[in-house]
Amino acid sequence: MIRTPAKILAAAAVTIATLSLTAAPASAAPGSFRVEGARIYRHADFDSDVLGLGYTSHSVNVHCMVPRPDFLSMYHMTNTTTGVTGYVATAHIRVGEVPFC
Repeated sequence: MIRTPAKILAAAAVTIATLSLTAAPASAAPGSFRVEGARIYRHADFDSDVLGLGYTSHSVNVHCMVPRPDFLSMYHMTNTTTGVTGYVATAHIRVGEVPFC
């Protein structure tokens, strides 16, 4: 059976559409703060605005990790206790494995 380029493209389009409809969104990993008063930053940069503080009694959902060239990586997370979403130094959060952003 000989396939024409149009048939191959049509089959590829159907496959891509099917995969995009069935792909589940990545879930956040639950975690907690290791320290009292951990700063939650607006951007993955320690010089950006502080949006809030995290405490050991708070719960978090960690979405992904932002690697940084200075080895001070940050997590993109949501403090589920306060609703604040931002970036926190990885050393300040206890969590399992999370993907890179």
